[in-house]
Amino acid sequence: ALERAAFLFFCLFLPPPRRLFPRCLRSRRASPLFCWHMAPAEPQIHTGMVWKQKQQQSWRKLPLLPQWRRKHLMLSNGCLTWSNYAFSLDELVALPQAAKKRITIDFSLTRCEAVASEENSDWIVLRPVVGHTWCGKEGHNAAGTARAFTLDISDSGTPRALWLQRLSEHITFARGAGEEEGQGSVLAALGRAAHGLLFD
Repeated sequence: ALERAAFLFFCLFLPPPRRLFPRCLRSRRASPLFCWHMAPAEPQIHTGMVWKQKQQQSWRKLPLLPQWRRKHLMLSNGCLTWSNYAFSLDELVALPQAAKKRITIDFSLTRCEAVASEENSDWIVLRPVVGHTWCGKEGHNAAGTARAFTLDISDSGTPRALWLQRLSEHITFARGAGEEEGQGSVLAALGRAAHGLLFD
């Protein structure tokens, strides 16, 4: 009886995994009835033109030389995407998956951080936390390494503090989603065990 009561507690009072609810029920416009079970709302989409530092090695194998390229950045749904031209969210969604992976960092796959650079007041450094590397499942050229991305936001029209805030929001949101996926597998196991205790 005690075991059954414990499993019923877990089933009734722990929030269900994120994937059990359709996106419409996870939106900010969802009914308050579902708020207790809902994951945090997706952070605000943020875009802007920045300078992205790229490191290339010449055919003479000289030391890595930094190069800056102007990129359009979009923060959406816990991901950072860049392109040579401005694009909308609809255009991003319409891209083939393989092409999208090459220009996207999925924050749910890697423990990472965005910090203010000490070298320049307009630079932001996006990097894996100490002891981690970018997930090998990523499609960008830093996958499997600890290489940092340096962004110069001086021409973006947005203060560095706001860029850091938006990056932090999307990183936190993405990591929360990844942890909920793990919690979902635990809850599923608890649910199966509770069903066995109650009905077998």
